[in-house]
Amino acid sequence: MNIEEARKARGMSRKDVSRKLGIPYRSLENWEKGLSKCPDYVERLVVAEILRGGKKMTDIEVLMKNGYSKRKAEEELKRGTVVFEGEDFERHFDDYMEEWGVDEEEQEKYRKMLEEKIAIPDWGIVEDNGNTYYIMYCL
Repeated sequence: MNIEEARKARGMSRKDVSRKLGIPYRSLENWEKGLSKCPDYVERLVVAEILRGGKKMTDIEVLMKNGYSKRKAEEELKRGTVVFEGEDFERHFDDYMEEWGVDEEEQEKYRKMLEEKIAIPDWGIVEDNGNTYYIMYCL
């Protein structure tokens, strides 16, 4: 599969790929039109990243996707709100629970949040391009 095929399979425009992966738009355009040759190893990496869902969002982007303005998102992060990448939070779930001193009964609420992707109080969930982000709001 080449870059154009992967991009179209994911329903992404060249602009989307350019923005998400930080690749100059003209380079993508030239590669797809055959005006220049993308190195094979770069093409394999780009295709894999497109199929994986692209670059992860920044914490500010996650909060903006959850309804905050950029300014409000910045303020929220300064107050102590934390954004966790879903894979990381799920992989290290037991470590977080132990660190935070969460008892078994409360842990069930967190597990349910992870399974059902429904936020519990003081938390938010954002899903984007196959990636899940958990937001722990600081009150």
